[in-house]
Amino acid sequence: MDRLSDFERLTAEIKSLKESLKEKIDKVLSRSVKEASETSEEKKEQSEIAEEGNEDGDNVLVSSLEDEIDSKEEEVLAASCRLLNMFRELDCTFDGPERRMGRLNLNEITEACSRHIVTAMETEQETLNRAISISNAWKHQVSALFNGGIEGEQIKKDLQRLKASSGDEVYWLIRKAFREARVALRTNVYMKPWNLEERREATLMELLGPLPEIARRRLQGRPRRDDCC
Repeated sequence: MDRLSDFERLTAEIKSLKESLKEKIDKVLSRSVKEASETSEEKKEQSEIAEEGNEDGDNVLVSSLEDEIDSKEEEVLAASCRLLNMFRELDCTFDGPERRMGRLNLNEITEACSRHIVTAMETEQETLNRAISISNAWKHQVSALFNGGIEGEQIKKDLQRLKASSGDEVYWLIRKAFREARVALRTNVYMKPWNLEERREATLMELLGPLPEIARRRLQGRPRRDDCC
């Protein structure tokens, strides 16, 4: 019960952090619109000076919130993988490529790119080509983690550039792949927890649900002490 409470607390913390991140981004956008509406040259000059300082502070805060969200999400995924290690009954026989930890899903990236069009004239084929380029560029960096690579400062800078050019959704898909790779190496679980019925990754709460029944079955199958004598 205590572990369940911990998982619920962690889920609530992630939700709160995401709401804080959205609120901060909304404030930054609102301030930018307000500053852009000021036409006075003097105000414009003062605004540009102040904006440089504000942007630095905003970027640091947003980056900090993103890192904290990523860390909490990693805790949740690691907990799910530990449950798979402890209770093989939670696993399923499906071993399709979409279950591989750290794998970039081209369809997801393409859909994310389609919601962040670079130019108004971008065609579907150009969007697909952009998604393929992003996938190819990043899958090698994620794969490098499995071969002893590290996430250095350059990767962080490249991720920020990716977010600026391709949007938050693509950015988080790539961060998710790095997160899965880290967890796979930590837990020695290389296939995502899976909801076979709905053909998607299983949530932590879905894994916790069957545990009482699994524990009961294990106890029923265990020989009594008297039978062993």
